[in-house]
Amino acid sequence: MAHLLADFTGRFRGCSYKRATFVLCTGNVMMALFMLHAILAPICSDSSPPQRAHGVLSDGLTVAPTKEEWQRIEDSNRLRLKLLPTLLIERVNEIRLETEEEIERTEALNLEKLNVAAKLAERLRELKLGNSQSTLQALEEWKKRKVEKRNSVTAAARDDEQIAAYLGVSADDLQLGSQQNAGLEDDTIPGREIPPECHAEVHTDYGGAAVRWGLTHHVGSAADCCQACLDHAKNATAEEKKCNIWVYCPSEGGCHSPDKYTHENHECWLKQADEPVLNFKDHYSEEYRQQHPAAPSVVPWISGVVS
Repeated sequence: MAHLLADFTGRFRGCSYKRATFVLCTGNVMMALFMLHAILAPICSDSSPPQRAHGVLSDGLTVAPTKEEWQRIEDSNRLRLKLLPTLLIERVNEIRLETEEEIERTEALNLEKLNVAAKLAERLRELKLGNSQSTLQALEEWKKRKVEKRNSVTAAARDDEQIAAYLGVSADDLQLGSQQNAGLEDDTIPGREIPPECHAEVHTDYGGAAVRWGLTHHVGSAADCCQACLDHAKNATAEEKKCNIWVYCPSEGGCHSPDKYTHENHECWLKQADEPVLNFKDHYSEEYRQQHPAAPSVVPWISGVVS
C-alpha cells in the first residue's frame, strides 16, 4: 500500500498526501456501489409483483374485475342514483318549461300590442288628416261668407247713412234703434214644429263645449238643429263627446254673441255639457249692453237641452 501511494504521489508530485488519499477512497466507494447495483437489479425486478391500475397491468395487459369488484361498482351506482334529487330535477324542468311558455306568451302579446298600436296610430293619422282637410274647407267657406256679409253690411251702412240724413238723426242712433227693434219679444219659432224632446227655449243661449261649429253648420230650422243634436248623440263613438245642447239662430239679420265672429241666420251649434249653464236668457242686461253697444235688448238665440 505504501508502495502504491509512493508511486501515485510520484506521478502527481503537485498533489499533497491527504488529497491523493481522498481521491483514491472516493473512487473505490463509487466502484463498490456500481457493482452492488449491478448485482441487485435483476433480483428486484423479478421478485416485484405486477402492478394493476383500473384493470390494466404495468406491462400493458388488461385484467377483468373480480366478482367482488363488480358488486362494489353496482352498489356504488345504485347508491349514486338513489341520492340523486329526482323530484327537484323534475320540478326544475317544469319551471323551465313554464318559463319558456310564459316568455312565448309575453312575446306574442307584445307583438299583438305593437300591431294594435300601429293600426291605431294609422287610424289616428287618417282621422287627423281628414279632420284637417274638412276644417280647412269649412274655414274657407266661412271666410267666403264673411266677406260676402261684410260687403252686404257695407251696402246696408250706406243705406242707413242716407236714411239717417233724410230723417235728420245720426247713423248710430238709427242703428241702435234697428237693433233693438230686431230683438222684439216674439216667442214664435219659425220653421216646422219642434218635437217635445227638444225642450226648446226661445231667447236663450246655453253654453258648453262645441262638438260641431255653427259657423260651418247651417240648417233650415230650429227643429232641424235639434234633430242634428239627437243624431250626433246617437252616432257618436265612445271616445267622442255626445251632443246634449243645441243652439240655433233664427234671426234673418244674424244673432249677437260676445265673441269675435259674425253669426248668421240658420247657424246651428251642437254642444255638450254635463251641467248645462245659461249664457244669456230673455234680455241682455243694461250693464252688458253698455260693454257691448251692438247687443240688442232681447236674446235672439233659441236653445234646448236634450236628455
